[in-house]
Amino acid sequence: MTIIEAIILGVIQGITELLPISSSGHLNLMPLLFGWEMPESFDVALHLGTLLAITIFFFKDWIELIKGGFNQVVKKEKTTDGRIFWYIVAATIPTGILSLVLDEFSEFLCIKFRNRIAFNCDYVSYIRNCSIYS
Repeated sequence: MTIIEAIILGVIQGITELLPISSSGHLNLMPLLFGWEMPESFDVALHLGTLLAITIFFFKDWIELIKGGFNQVVKKEKTTDGRIFWYIVAATIPTGILSLVLDEFSEFLCIKFRNRIAFNCDYVSYIRNCSIYS
């Protein structure tokens, strides 16, 4: 992977991560379209970089939410930050449970439809290598 490819993929990750579209999909699609080799470790590094940037940017907000949640339980102070913190906690629990269930289900689907998925990947690869697009 060249520096230019890494910069392009980093820009794509930065633009698409906070939009309601799949940044992972774009990171997988771009190397496929342009014939680049992207190691999985680079994909993970891009996502960790995004996590670090968002954590640093919203650090004060997270601290305020945590303080608000703590104060709501310990000091019985009702604040918007405390309420939002507990809403986040309440939403995380069913989301975690659902992700565990869907993980098993998606694994089942991948095993059951492996040939169709492989066919689609081969078809995309064929289109990319077709003389019309070369």
